[in-house]
Amino acid sequence: MTVTDKSLDEFGNDIIKAAEMLQVATLSLRSLYSVNSSSVDSFVKLRQKINNEAKVYSKNILPISNELVRSISIFCDYYNYFDLDEFGSYIHSFVREIKKGAEKCELTLKLNKLILMEFKNNEDEVEKVLKQLESKTKDYERKKKELMNSANVKLKWAIGLALIPVINVIVGPIVYMDSRKSIINAIAESEEELLTVAAAEAIKGPLITSITTLISTFNNIAGFFNVLIIELTTICESLNRIHDDNEKELLYDVHYKTMKNKCMKIKEACSYYFSKTPDSMANLMAIPDDYDKNYVEEWLLKRS
Repeated sequence: MTVTDKSLDEFGNDIIKAAEMLQVATLSLRSLYSVNSSSVDSFVKLRQKINNEAKVYSKNILPISNELVRSISIFCDYYNYFDLDEFGSYIHSFVREIKKGAEKCELTLKLNKLILMEFKNNEDEVEKVLKQLESKTKDYERKKKELMNSANVKLKWAIGLALIPVINVIVGPIVYMDSRKSIINAIAESEEELLTVAAAEAIKGPLITSITTLISTFNNIAGFFNVLIIELTTICESLNRIHDDNEKELLYDVHYKTMKNKCMKIKEACSYYFSKTPDSMANLMAIPDDYDKNYVEEWLLKRS
């Protein structure tokens, strides 16, 4: 197993996809508050339960995800900073740093899997809302179908977000193939019950799907880290058996040049991720601070 141009391209694409999935996930959570004051009791209870998990994501999980991407960007700098002659002298440091990155990735992956389970535990509550508003749910599904047929959709599973006021404008460039189509005839704020259905369905659909996809991207990133660790470790072990400097350089020449050739693109992917981070944070900050602070503070301690 070796690092290739293809695996490095996929690595950068996964970082970009992670940024987009974070936006969809946080917009899904924010959509719960597109209904200013719902008279539907089951929805109010759902929103109260989700609020704690949303704050967990904001305070405990997103910062760790951000730190992972930051460490990837810094690691890429090493290949740009050291030339080929210097690389051999510092390769053991490279191994240590990539192992630290792999540990951050495993923690990020673990926490996203745990919060996904927490969100899925609310699916029964979502069904109560949809059942209570059965006729409005049918209207909502019809509107989704009309929207699907009227636009060039990239993320079909997230199309419902395009019907929610404010959310629709932000999610447009992510959901549609043509980012200029920020569309749309959003549900009117006066249509409280229809908005309630749309917000509840955002938890059942786009939120769960986006975090599931996010987990898949982090899993891919973890796999890349493992390949990189194996390759660097193998080079280190071989270097210990070789004494000729020219032979040593030949041993890591391909790895170094392959990484250096793609590192700028990976850094661009990291920059893209961080250009979207403020949007994700803004979505989470739009959620009121009416949550169980002890629950949020203790969540990470109990699961790390």
